[in-house]
Amino acid sequence: MKPDVVAWLRESLAEYAFRHPGESPVIDEFWELLEHADDITDPAHYLPGHLTSSAFTLDPEVGSLLLVHHEKLDRWLQPGGHLDEGDESLERAAVRELAEETGVADVESLGLLDLDVHAIPERGDVPEHLHYDVRFAFRSRSSVILALDGVREAVWARLDGLDEFDTDDSVLRAAAKLRRQIG
Repeated sequence: MKPDVVAWLRESLAEYAFRHPGESPVIDEFWELLEHADDITDPAHYLPGHLTSSAFTLDPEVGSLLLVHHEKLDRWLQPGGHLDEGDESLERAAVRELAEETGVADVESLGLLDLDVHAIPERGDVPEHLHYDVRFAFRSRSSVILALDGVREAVWARLDGLDEFDTDDSVLRAAAKLRRQIG
């Protein structure tokens, strides 16, 4: 367990709940995880699940969102994934995942954007479990992207054209929040 990550999450949940009172169901799920699970930072903690971190990344002109076509899930999603041993924070984990999947490393943080809990299907020896995803917003300082680790394709998708991609409602919801945040 990473005590700094857990302490940050506890503090951030309280602030997030104040800013987003209509999202109490997902906030309650995160509180439940914190209160009743062991090592929520360990990717092998399956019951009920574990923390993940992702990056909703805008292009330099803030008109497009970076989407990756995820190899395993066969969907268009934001870059993100599990915490690694060396990740000192959830935000740093999101930046690391962003760089590993797309080569984008020079970003400006726009802060905590969204929380989401979603099911990950059973695959091989890994049982179905939940990802408690902490989502951060970033603005890239470069428009150069690559399809790297676990990614079939990476694109800058116009914020007003995300419905053209096979993604899920949680991505569209977070992207709408991002549009409101940038004005």
